[in-house]
Amino acid sequence: MNTEVVLPLDKLTIDEKMEIVHTIWDDIFHHSNEITWPQWHSTYLRDLKESINAGNEEVIDFERAKELLLKEAL
Repeated sequence: MNTEVVLPLDKLTIDEKMEIVHTIWDDIFHHSNEITWPQWHSTYLRDLKESINAGNEEVIDFERAKELLLKEAL
């Protein structure tokens, strides 16, 4: 299916744009059983889990991660 949706992005506020993004992600989440994930995703997640279990990775909460990413972007 090739559906074209035209949004007046230059006329939308950031809040309106974020609402659209959230709506799309929610829809994707509710249809996630239809997604065919590439094999490298499973491999990466397995390797990451092993690395975490071995104590080679630092696990931080979302708020801390967001803080670090925002500092890095500045």
